Amino acid sequence: MPDEKSAAIYEDPTALGAVRTLAEARAAGDGWMHDYNTTHSHSSLGYQTSEEFLGLYETTPPPQKSLAA
Repeated sequence: MPDEKSAAIYEDPTALGAVRTLAEARAAGDGWMHDYNTTHSHSSLGYQTSEEFLGLYETTPPPQKSLAA
């Protein structure tokens, strides 16, 4: 069961005073999510970042046949 402070933050992300508006909270959350998904290493990916992991499996698309005959 979450304590009262955790519950308050869940209900109102501005409760700690780190952000003053919902727009600031969203911007902070977007920044955190971008950082987590691009620069944070993940144990499930062999302690690589998502970008490093994807780089191992990215391929160039096969050449397309020309439709002009």
